[in-house]
Parts: sequence; structure tokens; C-alpha cells
Amino acid sequence: MKRLAAILPLLLLLAALFGCGSRTRVSARLDALDTLVSRPPSGPPSAALYDSVLQVLDTLMYDVVGLGEDVEARWHLLYAAAEDKADRPLLFDTHVRPAYDYYCDATHDGTQGDSTLLHRFAQSCFYMGVHYYHSDSTVRIEQMMQKSVNVAKSCGDHYTAYLALKYLSSQLMYSNTSESVKIALEGLAEFKRSYHHSPYNEAIILNNLGFCYIYNSEQDKALDCFEKALQVSAQESDSLSVSHIFYGLSYYYYRSNDYTSALAYLQKYIDDNTGIWDQYASIMAVNIYMKMDSLDKAETFISKCLPQETTVQKFHSYLTLQKIFFRQHRNEEAMCLVDSIRKYADEMHADEMRKNFVFYKDNIERERANVQLRVKNVRQHDLFVTLGIVMFLMLCLAFVVFRQRHKRQCHLTKIEKMRRQMTVEREQHQQRLAALQIQVKEAEIEQKNKKLSYLKSYIEKQSIAIETFKSSTDRALLSLTEEDWQSLEVALDDIYDNFILKLRTSFPQMKEDMVRLCMLQKIGMTNRNISNIFFITLESVKKRKQRLKKELFPNAPKEQTFEEIIEKSVDFIR
Repeated sequence: MKRLAAILPLLLLLAALFGCGSRTRVSARLDALDTLVSRPPSGPPSAALYDSVLQVLDTLMYDVVGLGEDVEARWHLLYAAAEDKADRPLLFDTHVRPAYDYYCDATHDGTQGDSTLLHRFAQSCFYMGVHYYHSDSTVRIEQMMQKSVNVAKSCGDHYTAYLALKYLSSQLMYSNTSESVKIALEGLAEFKRSYHHSPYNEAIILNNLGFCYIYNSEQDKALDCFEKALQVSAQESDSLSVSHIFYGLSYYYYRSNDYTSALAYLQKYIDDNTGIWDQYASIMAVNIYMKMDSLDKAETFISKCLPQETTVQKFHSYLTLQKIFFRQHRNEEAMCLVDSIRKYADEMHADEMRKNFVFYKDNIERERANVQLRVKNVRQHDLFVTLGIVMFLMLCLAFVVFRQRHKRQCHLTKIEKMRRQMTVEREQHQQRLAALQIQVKEAEIEQKNKKLSYLKSYIEKQSIAIETFKSSTDRALLSLTEEDWQSLEVALDDIYDNFILKLRTSFPQMKEDMVRLCMLQKIGMTNRNISNIFFITLESVKKRKQRLKKELFPNAPKEQTFEEIIEKSVDFIR
């Protein structure tokens, strides 16, 4: 039972240390991933990098179970952030919703908490807004992004506020142009306040602000923004941000009816963007040619780009080509394109359904894995609770057993103490009987007492004299003579029933100094007087008494002093 009681606390300590070690290890890995995911990009984000982050997070899926809601919420938030940066649409809130709910409760909806919690709550609000963006929930996008901005500003997280404001300005660019411009300017200000300055991000926000000015019919300000963006992009070798600015300038000149300049910047956009005409550039080029009434060039351009386009681009290309045929009054040829338009529309729909099916399938698999994870978590929790209850009951049982043993030991100790007390009382009774017998010989005892008093008085006077003349070099004149010691020994044997004789007989190994110390103690001399007689210090007298007690009376009770033993005249014969 003693071994069991010693092992149980050790097991509990090992379990606690293992839990703390596992939590520390997983938290350290999440810190490293958080540094990687939260770091603002200095250039276009690499999807492959964040795909590798998602793979690492997948390996940590089961490790975060049971380490606390804060660790699980952080894992969900990092997963949502990595999915967004890996260009995976957040159509479902499988990961961002648990993180948002936890941080919402932890910060009381962003009203209190430390800066770290508020920062993560602002991030969770931002990614909830991204989820609504991909789900086409316009009102919810604005609400969640605005909440992200408010919380981020309250904790000084200017970079998250900048990201949320950039999304908000893009969302309002077509519906509320003036508000979009105001929000884009606020986002630029938040970006400049943040510690994550990079030419790439600054060029992106300036380019976005230029588009907002275009839709708000502030052409001069839009041109200034694009020119500033070009100056900022010139600070680094990244060509992607420059190509986006060229596209913005092309759109600016297109809205300004300067179609020649629009085509020139559009060609620069294509040249900087690997030389391939994408969907947006193709549509703009065709629209420019149609605005310039160059329908033949528009038709030639569409026919040239048509074989290289995707299904979506082919659909828009055939639709635009049909418009050109109608404007050229080639109605029969336009009607011939109806089947192709319908075909590519059906393919677009099928592709969209296929993508949704794959995405739904992946999310269903992920949700199934989450359900299994939750079931495993519940089982582990039940197992830990059961083990805890069993260990607690075993500890209680061990405590009860030890308490019973302690009570039994205390009872035995009490009995032993009573027995010793009765022995002492019996001895005291015998001493009283002996005292009664001594009273019969009053005359003899009185004479002996007078003699003893005389010796004691003599010794005290010698002690006083020694105390007075301690510095004298002739100390032999101040010490007791052998005749004095013999007289004292004879008197003690007469008065105390051969006290010294019994002492010498029982302890033949005792030195003469020790015998004389017992004699002085027997007549009641103080430690000061004894130290004077022996020419030693008080501490030396005490140490000699303790050593004598230990050597002569090892069985004596600890609470009984040497003086009490000598005074009570115990029987020295073993």
C-alpha cells in the first residue's frame, strides 16, 4: 500500500508533465506557422508555400485535440488563413467559424482582452468576411469587414485593418463609389501606420484606390494614384504589380475615351504578364476596338485568341463575336453562333458543378474527419476523467489506511507514556518512603547536612574567589584541594546512600573530572560556580553535562535533563 501511495502521485505528475510538454511542443509549431502565414508578402503570394503549410497543419490535426480550446481555435484560424493565401475559396466556414466563435467569446465580442486575443479576433472577423465574399453574402461581408477594422484599430493591428478596408473598398466600388474612395483612403492610411511596409502592398492599395477614383469619376486623382503606384513598383523587380498598374492605366484611358493610349497600356500589360492575353484583357481589347468602330480588328482579335482560351473565355468570346456580327448586319452568321454559345454555357455550368462537387466532397471528407476528431476527443476526455476518478479513489483509500495506522500508533504511544509515568510515580513513592525512613535518624541526618552545608559554603566561597581572581597566575591556590574533594565525596556517600560509590562502580570508565562534576551537580552548584572551579566556560560545562547524559544514561527520557537525573539519585547499577 505504501508503494501504491508513492507511485500514484508520480503517475499524476508524469501525466501533467506529458500534457504540458505536448502543449508546449504543439504551441511552438503553431508559433512557427503563424509567423510564416501572418508575414505580409513582399511580392505575389506563393500558393505552393501555403499548400505546404496546410500539409503541416493537417499533420497537427489530431495533436491539438485535448490541449485546450485556445490551441484548437488557433489551429482553425491558421488553417483558414493558409487556405485563403493558397487561393482556395472559403466557401464553407468549417475552420473559420470555430475560431471566430472562440475569440468572440474570449474577447466578449471585441470589447476586452489582451492585444494578442484582439488581434486574432480581428483576423477571424476578416476571414469570416472573406468567407462571405466567396459565398456572395454582400451585407455580411460589409458587417464582418467593418467589425474586423474596428477590432484591429482597437488593438493597434493596422495591417489587418488595411486588409479589411481593401476588401471593403473593392466590394463597394460598383455600388457606392464615394464610400469606396473614402474607405480606400482610410486603408492607405492604415497601411502607412503599419510596420509591414513593402512596395508590393503599397502598389496594390494605390492601384485599388485608382480604380475607386475611376468609378467615382475623379479621373485626375485616379491618374495620380496610378503614377504613384508605378513609382513605388519601380523600387523592386516584381513585374506582376506593374502589369496590374498598366491594366489600370489602360482602363483609365478607356474610360477617358483615349483608345489609342488604352491599347498601348493594354499591350504593356500583356507584355509584362508573360505575353498571354487573359480574359479581362481580351474583353477590354475587343471593347476598345468596338468603341473605335474597328469591328474587323475586333473580329480578327477574337478569332486569333479563341483557340487559346478556356471555356469561360470562349463563351464570352463567342458572345462578343455574335455582337460584332449583329453590328455588321451579318445576322445569319450571328445566329450560327447560338449553338456554340449554348454549348460553352453548358460546359461552364458543368465545370462549375464539377468544381463545386469536388469542393463539397473535400469539405465533406474534412467534416467527417472533424467528427471523428471530436468523437476521439470525447473518448479521450472520458478516459481521462475515469482514470482521474480511479486515482482519486485509490488515494482516498490509501489516506484512510494511513490514518488508521497513525491512530493506532498514537494510541500505543499514549499507553507507553502512561506506563512511564506510572514508573516515575512509583519511584517517587519509593523516594518518599526512603525520606520517611531518613527522618527517623534526624540527628544523624542533621549532622550530615551541616557538614554538607559547610562543604557547599566552602566550595561556593572558593568559586567566588576564583571568579574574582581568574586572572591570577597562581591558580592552584584558588582551586579545591584533594582533601576537599575527598571530604565532599565522603559526605555525599553518607548522606545519599553511597551515591559516589555506586557511580564509580556502575561506570568504572568515568574520569575523575566527570565524577567531580557529578558531585558538584549533586550538591546543587550552578553552572557558573562549576565553570569557575574547573576553569572552563559555561558552554563547556553544558557540553560536558550533555556528553555525560548521552554516555551514562542513554535510556533516559529526552525531556529529562542531566540535572534532574543527578538530583533524583537514580539507580546507577545496571
